Amino acid sequence: MPDIDINSKIRTWYLQKALHILLLIINIFVLVYIISGLIKIINPSEIISTLGFLSNEILKTNIKKPILLVFSLIIACWEILLGFLFFIRARKQKILWVLLVTNLTFTVFSHYLEHNNKLSSCGCFGSLSSKIYPFHFIYIYLFNILLLTGIILISMKKSVIKIGVKS
Repeated sequence: MPDIDINSKIRTWYLQKALHILLLIINIFVLVYIISGLIKIINPSEIISTLGFLSNEILKTNIKKPILLVFSLIIACWEILLGFLFFIRARKQKILWVLLVTNLTFTVFSHYLEHNNKLSSCGCFGSLSSKIYPFHFIYIYLFNILLLTGIILISMKKSVIKIGVKS
């Protein structure tokens, strides 16, 4: 049995505990992700206006509201599905990557909408977010950045623990 000094064991234990706390925080964020999807299903009007704005600005096309409604429901169901798959740990590494790409896309769109300053709401939480938080774009953007950071750290979990043991 290799002789590992007590400092590396303690360091590894602290890293594992920190990653468990990070996983708990990510679980809370993913729960908010699921709630966001449920709110989009209940009240799709805000996300429809956001998608309409993005289609006019980026794609330079005028997409009809029924098609935007279908897209908004697909986005909402996608969020809910990813959240539940993350909670049950199904294909954990693949779900982390899909969640990372999806959240990166949301972050880019949130940043574009916040920077453009032409919309009053991003549609992330329906009309609820603009009524509760006056600067909700900042909260949504920070939420996305923190979730991205957490997902990256969780996906690197094994290498972080190995680094802690070898040092």
